[in-house]
Amino acid sequence: MFCKVFARVESAGPMVGVLSLAALTIVALILALFLAPVELREPAVIAVLSAGVTVMTVVACVMARARERSEESVHTLRTKLNQVQRFTDDLIDHDTLFQNDLIETNTRLNQRVLKLVRLLDVGKRLVSTYNPDTVVQQIVDSVSDIVGYGWAVMEISDPRVGGHPPLKVYESGRSASDANHGQSFEVSVPMEIRGVQIGSLHLVTDRVNTGTPEDTQALSTLATFAAIALDNARLYAALTAVNRDLSALKDYNEDIVESVASGVVVIDASLRVSTWNSSMERISGIQREHALGKHFFGLVEELTDGGLHKQITGALDDGNLREVRNVTLKTVGGSEFIGYIRISTLRSDAGDVNGVILSVEDVTDKVKMGEQLRRAERIRTVGEFAAGMAHEINNPIGIISACAEYLATKIEAEVPDPAKYVRRLRIIEEEASRCSAIVRNLLVFARQSEFKQTRVDLTSLVSDAMLLVSPRAHKERVEVALSLSDTPNVVGDEHQLKQVFLNLFLNALEASSPGSRIEVSTRFVGREEADPAVLRQFAVSGSTDAEGYVEVCVADQGLGIREEDLNRIFNPFFTTKPDGTGLGLAISLSIVEGHGGQIHVDSRPGEGSAFRVRLPVSSPR
Repeated sequence: MFCKVFARVESAGPMVGVLSLAALTIVALILALFLAPVELREPAVIAVLSAGVTVMTVVACVMARARERSEESVHTLRTKLNQVQRFTDDLIDHDTLFQNDLIETNTRLNQRVLKLVRLLDVGKRLVSTYNPDTVVQQIVDSVSDIVGYGWAVMEISDPRVGGHPPLKVYESGRSASDANHGQSFEVSVPMEIRGVQIGSLHLVTDRVNTGTPEDTQALSTLATFAAIALDNARLYAALTAVNRDLSALKDYNEDIVESVASGVVVIDASLRVSTWNSSMERISGIQREHALGKHFFGLVEELTDGGLHKQITGALDDGNLREVRNVTLKTVGGSEFIGYIRISTLRSDAGDVNGVILSVEDVTDKVKMGEQLRRAERIRTVGEFAAGMAHEINNPIGIISACAEYLATKIEAEVPDPAKYVRRLRIIEEEASRCSAIVRNLLVFARQSEFKQTRVDLTSLVSDAMLLVSPRAHKERVEVALSLSDTPNVVGDEHQLKQVFLNLFLNALEASSPGSRIEVSTRFVGREEADPAVLRQFAVSGSTDAEGYVEVCVADQGLGIREEDLNRIFNPFFTTKPDGTGLGLAISLSIVEGHGGQIHVDSRPGEGSAFRVRLPVSSPR
């Protein structure tokens, strides 16, 4: 048991084992001494002392053994510490080497990054440079900055990119020389464009064996930059020349388009305007900047059924040339003109129709003059007819009228219940009088008499004429509304003009139903706000110095005029009245045109009619 305890104690460590053993021995001796009987205590003491000696001997042995082991452990530990020290020294040496390698590698990497940054900077500058000499000079000036030594020489032999045979040489850092400059090339790389060499780039230095693969790579990159930049410069120069020629051609074509008297309009397949020349501005009154990009039929409205829209879309479909004659167009500004329009097509490179060209000729004046000539011819014909028949008809009519009056007088005096006979005789008398009036109107219509030129106040004239028809209007329960403003005087024949307005007032009354309303107004329109088409018509009539015009408008709320009749109401003998002669409006138009003026009609069935008489305001002739 003691051995087991000693073994366990010893396993805890030499010094601990010795002390523990001593303690156990002392405890055991003391216990044995106290527990032994009295008679046995002396032998017990002797035994205890003997055991104590033994224990002390064992303790001394153990401590000696422990000292030996401690010395061995210290020696082993020192050996291992020396090994660790040597290993640590080796690690420090390796770390120093690694740090040095890392610094060197980082330095080289920074140098490469710096070269790349400089190369990138050169590339950026070359992108915006289009002069070949400038491109080359920037390249050769950048070589020494990028590689860090030497200078550059560039040789260009291709005349397409700036070279002039047999050779053109660019140098940096030294004065220019010919090809035999006497320096040895440290690094040389070719300059190629699409596989064709156009020259060479050389790095020259006085030092020996200083070139590195990185220098060669940087020089190759610069050579590539130079080749591409030179090619771009060549292409840019060619493109600039082409653009200059195209711009000159465009200006030439625009000058031609602007110089023609006809309006020129180019519209695409979606009918949007891309060209609108100055003549079209003059014809339509629409400025170019307001027309470009707009839908053509959003700018002009076709008032007559000339089929302009159909003809344009047809030309876009089949590509054939077309023309539209005497189509009346109204612009967004409200002006109207009559146009003769020729339609030709625009084609793409593939031959597809992608637009049309409209050549617009304003034929308003020609059409109006043609109408005036035709009207003059009709007047001449009517005049010849009236002059020939006036004598032949007036005499029989006079006899018929006189006989009817005589018979009516005799029957009233001699015949019982004469009313039924007299009524028929009065009809004969009235119709004979009507025939005489027709002949007189024909003579007035046909006669080219001179107007008595005076200064006429149209506002006063209209007011006086309305007084003559007011009783009839009141009788027929038709309201008359006057809106008369102060207007400048016009030059004309007061009697003839009064006849015109009386005729218009009477026509309005005849078209009106009880309870309806007639509106009569006057106003002055200055030249600045006047419709250009109206001024052009004044000029055709001889009033080239018109400062504007006075407009008299007579509007009723009657049945209106059918569209097919609008162009015929001023023709002699055309009438829609059962008892009309068809000469009232014809005579009125003849008088107004004789004064250099116009009559314009706005009417729709069921909405009434508005007759506008426009007379120019100018100095007396």
